[in-house]
Amino acid sequence: MRIKEISRYDITVCDIDNTLISGWMTDLMDWTWEKFQSPMVGKFLGKVQQVFHLYKINHTVVEALKESKYVYFLTARGPSKFLAKMLENILPPWINWELVELGSSYPPRDKQEWIFHNLYWNYDVLLIDDNYNNRRACRFIAKCISPGDIEK
Repeated sequence: MRIKEISRYDITVCDIDNTLISGWMTDLMDWTWEKFQSPMVGKFLGKVQQVFHLYKINHTVVEALKESKYVYFLTARGPSKFLAKMLENILPPWINWELVELGSSYPPRDKQEWIFHNLYWNYDVLLIDDNYNNRRACRFIAKCISPGDIEK
């Protein structure tokens, strides 16, 4: 999908980890969640990631989001104080966005339900997510693309 085509959608829903940001810290957070499923460890590692900027920004995704009318960052992470601060550091101030932290134990289902109940009936939705299972779960209620599908 070309970046300019993103403006055709009313709402863009974007994942954060491995979509907007990536890097070794994100991998470590994924691994610790799989092993321990501890919200406390996740919040601690997330805060360290945010404070020390331990992430790489996917600039192609940021460029695509500039074309969006409105962006929801939909993440499986639980509620935190650091994630909004990290997004404020990454995004230009003219992007209209909102953060939705699901605290999900099963992201494909929870992302699908959130989009269905909050956006599907009133908006044409684009989902940008690195996870195939998330895109597959949402394919009937949103146009779903991988960050790698975005062309300049």
